[in-house]
Amino acid sequence: MKDLLPLELKRRISYQKAVKIITGLNNFSIYSIIKIVKAAELGQASYIDMATNPEVISKVKSINSFPLCVSSIEPLELLDCVMKGADIVEIGNFDIFYDRKIYFSSQQILNLAKETRNLMPNIPICVTIPHTFLLSEQIHLAILLEKIGVCNTDRRLFNER
Repeated sequence: MKDLLPLELKRRISYQKAVKIITGLNNFSIYSIIKIVKAAELGQASYIDMATNPEVISKVKSINSFPLCVSSIEPLELLDCVMKGADIVEIGNFDIFYDRKIYFSSQQILNLAKETRNLMPNIPICVTIPHTFLLSEQIHLAILLEKIGVCNTDRRLFNER
């Protein structure tokens, strides 16, 4: 499989020195996000994980060169963010659904990953594998995801948090 990660991020991951800074899943305040991004820059973070919002992505990309990661379960929403500068997409953040008794099956997650890969063949994709799955199901899903070219850039293969 071709490695789609930005070179510097790939290097940091290979040395196990990658640090992801999360600005907040529901944080859409550009002022707050810019403060976090500037702090991440001072701390020499590896990449930023942000709320999925194309306008915010565009503004943050205009002031720094950090690789940006966005998370969603909507492939078109992820594509909109990539068009504005997101470098990595994640299918995940399933925790927000559990309180509403919404759980995704392995097949649903695999279908989301396939749709996302088809829309964005040259963008790194990672997938959070739900901790609610049996270990054997987690492993099986990970193997299927790898076969369609999905990577796990944040090394959360068996942890959702």
